[in-house]
Amino acid sequence: MSGEEFNLPERVTVEQAQEALQTAASLAPDASMLIDASQVECIDGGSVLAFANIARSFASPDSGRAAKLAVLNPTPAFVDAFSDLGLFEDLMKMEFRK
Repeated sequence: MSGEEFNLPERVTVEQAQEALQTAASLAPDASMLIDASQVECIDGGSVLAFANIARSFASPDSGRAAKLAVLNPTPAFVDAFSDLGLFEDLMKMEFRK
């Protein structure tokens, strides 16, 4: 099983989220994805929605995915952005790592 690491900058914009969506879409069904959110200080709403979609795609039983989506050291700003938009349930579809 292989995987892809995706590092987020301090200020996450739609461009980074779009790149993450493309990365997730290109992964083999058995490939995992690790999002390093340890530097995130600001993330816009569109980006949060994109990451929620990635989480849903990994968690869906219909996706055929055998791997997980994990977030490395998410900052309070990253976590709060999901809660602020009512997407905490999608955040909980991700595995948290330190």
